[in-house]
Amino acid sequence: MRSLTDFQTLVRRTGRDSEIVLTNNDSAEEPGLILANKAYRALAALTAYEDFTRVNTDHSTLAATNDYERIFFNPKYLDITLVEVQDQADNNLYKRLIPERSELRWSMVGREAVGMPRVFRWSGNDLEQPIFTVRPAPDTAGLLFRFTGIIEPPPFTDGDSKTLFKTEIMDDVLADWIASYILQERTFSVMAGQVLSSVAQRLRVVTGREVTPEEMRERLV
Repeated sequence: MRSLTDFQTLVRRTGRDSEIVLTNNDSAEEPGLILANKAYRALAALTAYEDFTRVNTDHSTLAATNDYERIFFNPKYLDITLVEVQDQADNNLYKRLIPERSELRWSMVGREAVGMPRVFRWSGNDLEQPIFTVRPAPDTAGLLFRFTGIIEPPPFTDGDSKTLFKTEIMDDVLADWIASYILQERTFSVMAGQVLSSVAQRLRVVTGREVTPEEMRERLV
């Protein structure tokens, strides 16, 4: 959980430049704060790392209601990996809802009487507040939905902003990724490639995900 000022020190060291600035966007050539936030968001999306996992139980069922139009999450999710709802018939234990992709099954479940929801879909044009639809409609109000997923990390705003990482190795990974991008932009391609290869290798060890340097490079283009 290092601060952005700490990152700036790390990036300067790896980038061999004591003048690199990440804490603001004053440099027209390299707006550092924008770059730092872009890399931070990209790392969350790329790795789905556990430090970005959050659980939300702010929303509950309405009796005989399929559609929930004011679903809002703060912080926002990059990816919702699990949706559940409490089962009143089983001591309010959470039961998984399945995303239904078959139009035929979606239509069939929609004709069922109210009861325990089993499937869901997201729809609507508002990406900030999409419509959440469950079928069959719940027969009981006040049962909690539980959403689990990967959040979009809160942005860096100044030098005191900190990451969500619990371990410093992930802070190191983010700092070196930023440094590799700056080195590449300054045409130090060999050094940039070496740093990025090291970053990808450490990510594989820490997160268990196969991430290639090419994939990481594309994320910051």
